[in-house]
Amino acid sequence: MKARSRFGALRKVSKYGEDDTYGTARVAGSIDDRSGRLAWRLSYSHLDTHSQPLSYVTAASITAAGAYDDTNRAGLAIKVLGSTGLEHQVQDNLSGRMTFDLPPTVTAAYKFGLFKNKDEATVNSYLRDGSGNAVYTTAFSTGVYILDEEQLAQGLSLTSHTGGDFDFSLTASGFQYLKSHQRTPGTLLPGAFAGALARGRGSTAQAGRRLTPRALGGRVRRMSLFSARISTASG
Repeated sequence: MKARSRFGALRKVSKYGEDDTYGTARVAGSIDDRSGRLAWRLSYSHLDTHSQPLSYVTAASITAAGAYDDTNRAGLAIKVLGSTGLEHQVQDNLSGRMTFDLPPTVTAAYKFGLFKNKDEATVNSYLRDGSGNAVYTTAFSTGVYILDEEQLAQGLSLTSHTGGDFDFSLTASGFQYLKSHQRTPGTLLPGAFAGALARGRGSTAQAGRRLTPRALGGRVRRMSLFSARISTASG
């Protein structure tokens, strides 16, 4: 068994109304074994990351308190109202492969990959009303979103390795969107934190075969492929 962990760099951000530390952590490991004609391997990785602000909301003027004075690239005076795109992203990857040797010269194999991703983004407004509550302009809404997705890829193969005149390979593969949810603002903040949800699903399948003649010292190679794709989606 092999395992390893790695922590990304920590970044301190102190700008305008931001004073926080953002970091990334990743852990990964794998395990494999072979027993007679059966061999297998499993691998897993987990990523957890917090991003610094992706952008800032600015305006020429604002009546609410809390904005920071600055100048844009043209040298004009602006008000910095807050930050957007503060993302918290979590990713998980699980993959595996199993092979079985069928005597005398054929190997069957199965492999898969499962990917999960959740990305939640929010905003930080520097503006406050007279009661100390956060105040938002329409520009903040685009910085609020949630992406939640799961994808599964699988494959089967049957391959010969005779070392003679002919070998063959039969393959089948599939790809599925198990989950694809995206939540975006449905109204102005703070109501946009709830947002509107869009759902999507789909799948793709493919099959093929290959025949490889090794006549004439392996200089003649022919391939025959057949593929079929099926896609579905629902909102």
